[in-house]
Amino acid sequence: MQFKQHKWVYIIAIVALVVLAVVGGLRHHQKKVTEESTAKATEFVDQLQKAGFPIVNRDRAIQRAAEAFGTDGGELLTDPQSSYYHALANFQLAGSGALSRPGILDDDIFVAEWIALNVYRGPQAAAEFKDWYSGMKFADVTAQ
Repeated sequence: MQFKQHKWVYIIAIVALVVLAVVGGLRHHQKKVTEESTAKATEFVDQLQKAGFPIVNRDRAIQRAAEAFGTDGGELLTDPQSSYYHALANFQLAGSGALSRPGILDDDIFVAEWIALNVYRGPQAAAEFKDWYSGMKFADVTAQ
């Protein structure tokens, strides 16, 4: 009986919650792209191309980099060494057998990170990162 009496209250409350959730989700995922973020993203993509990374759609790459990195490099560049160790731990925990054995990496991921640090955080941060990874052993494992 109670539901029938207050049916419209429940319906209005549910519709309002759904609308608020949709609007909140859209606003949360919407990234603001500024001229400064686009300029830094353009420099980043240009340096990636100069380093030999294949960029299929340059305009889309610039747009995605501007959205992801903003003007300061975003979450990726907050602590690059910690991010690497976190990714490595997740990779090793996710697999077993051959996937969990250590291997020799390709230096492409470190070069891309160095370029991002150079563009978004400056030459000093990039030099510190390069000093950190320069002692590692690399091989060209992504060659075709």
